[in-house]
Order: sequence, then C-alpha cells, then structure tokens
Amino acid sequence: MSDEDPGWRPLLWRAPISLIPVFGLLYLRRRRPSDALTEFRFVWLGIVVSLWLFAFVLLFVVPTDRYWKTDRDLWLTFIFLAVALVSLVRLQALRNSNLDVSSLQKLAASYRGKAFIGIGWAESPALAAFIATFFVHALWIYLLGAVVATLELIWVGPTKRELARRQEQISEQGSSLSLLAALLERPPSPGSPT
Repeated sequence: MSDEDPGWRPLLWRAPISLIPVFGLLYLRRRRPSDALTEFRFVWLGIVVSLWLFAFVLLFVVPTDRYWKTDRDLWLTFIFLAVALVSLVRLQALRNSNLDVSSLQKLAASYRGKAFIGIGWAESPALAAFIATFFVHALWIYLLGAVVATLELIWVGPTKRELARRQEQISEQGSSLSLLAALLERPPSPGSPT
C-alpha cells in the first residue's frame, strides 16, 4: 500500500450520497473505500453535513417571521457562548495531547479515538444552539451554532494540515512512525486472525 494521502478526491463522487447520512453509511458499508483514511473522512463529512440538515429541518419548524427575532430568552445566548468556549478549550487540550506511539495500530486507534472525542466536543455548540432554538423561537441561534460547530469540526477533522501537525507531534515524541501509514491501513476485522 502506498504511503501517500489519497486526499479528498475519492469522496467527490460519493459526496451526493453523504448528504443523506443514514444512506451514506449504508452505501459506505456496501462499497468500502480502498483505505481506512478515506472511510474516516467519509464519516466525518457525513457528520458535518448532518449539522446543516438540521438547519434545513428548522426552516420548517420555526415560523418564517421569527427567523431573525431577538426578543425572547436571550439569556440562552450566553449559555450557547459558554458551551462554545468550553468546547474550544477542550478541543485545544485534546489536539495538544500526545498519541500512543507504541505501535502503528495503537497510533491509528489513538488518533481515531481522539478525533471522535473531538468531533463530539465540536458538535456541542450546535446541540446547545439547537435546543436554544426552541426557547428563543428563532433560527439565527442555530445557524450561529452550526457555523461554530462546522469551524471546530474542520479544526479537528482529518485534513492534510491536521495530519501534518499531528505528525510533527509524533516526531517531537521521538517516534519515527507515520500517522498517514497508520491511518491508511485498514484495522483487522473482529474475529479475524492477526
């Protein structure tokens, strides 16, 4: 297997199906990408798209004359901002934490685990904003939450820049392991001989 990043090109022809996260995962299950990094990026893209699908649904839930109103329960905006700030601080701490470099498999598992924890933290502003939408009775707060969450997801996502930054951390730990090689390798299936 090549040690070269496949980039985002393999996702381009799959992108339309990822607009529907449940169908995207079913499609992914039937036609697995050739490497685990593309598969991980496909799942990550589905998570990002799902934030904006919630916004689409809210277009029909919130009355059109209330989309931009700021006359109800504005104190919830401060809770949203607090959640966004906490998630940002937690993401920075998570990005600065070391990965397990004892083996290639543990390196990949460590990166994926931290990435999914980061995805959870990154989505929290959108979740807080989604709940606040029903109290504020306005769409603007969810749109703000979705923008913040999308930016945080890009910050922790499996981008080339993030992988290069993590590789520098691995080198600083004194390891010669390649994060890219670890992520390209498909993990063994449960029950398969190792």
